[in-house]
Amino acid sequence: TVALMVATGLPIYFALGDKAASDVTTNFPDGPWMRVVRGALAVAVAMTWVYLQQVARNYLHSLVMPFVYRRALTPSESYNMSRTEMFVFTTLQFVGTWSLGLAFRDLGLPMALTGVFAQSLAAFVIPPCLFLTERRRRGSGALGYSSLAQAYFCVVLLFGIASCTLGVQST
Repeated sequence: TVALMVATGLPIYFALGDKAASDVTTNFPDGPWMRVVRGALAVAVAMTWVYLQQVARNYLHSLVMPFVYRRALTPSESYNMSRTEMFVFTTLQFVGTWSLGLAFRDLGLPMALTGVFAQSLAAFVIPPCLFLTERRRRGSGALGYSSLAQAYFCVVLLFGIASCTLGVQST
C-alpha cells in the first residue's frame, strides 16, 4: 500500500507542489458529483471516527489518569474505564476535534504536524522503548538479543527522537 501511494503520490506532488490544496476535494470545481464525493468522504470519516476515538480515548486515559490519581494505573484500571471516565474522555475528544475543524479552514498543517510526529513515534520510538522495558524487567540475556542488537535498538531510539524533533520543527 505504501509503495502504491508513493508511486502515485510523488509524481503528482512534484508536478503540482503547493498549487494543490491539502483537502483534495477543494481542488475540483463544485458540482453535483463533487458534492456526492464530499458526502461519501464525510460518511467514511464519521464511520472510522467511532473506531479511532475508542483507541484514542484509551490512550488519552492512560496518559491523563496517572496524573489524576498521582500513581501508576493498575492493569485493571488501564483497560477498564468507568462510565464517567468514558463520558468525560469521549466529550473531550469530540469537543477538541470539533473545535479544530471549526478553527482551521485547512487542516493540512495540523495533520502534517501530528502525522510526522505520530509516524516517527510509532516506527522508531515505541518499539525500542518496549524492548528496553522488557530488557530491564527480564534482564539483558533473557530476550535472546546480542549486545550489538541491543545497541542497535538504542540507536533506533535516538534516531526516532531526532526524527520526531526535526519533523515537528520543519513542519
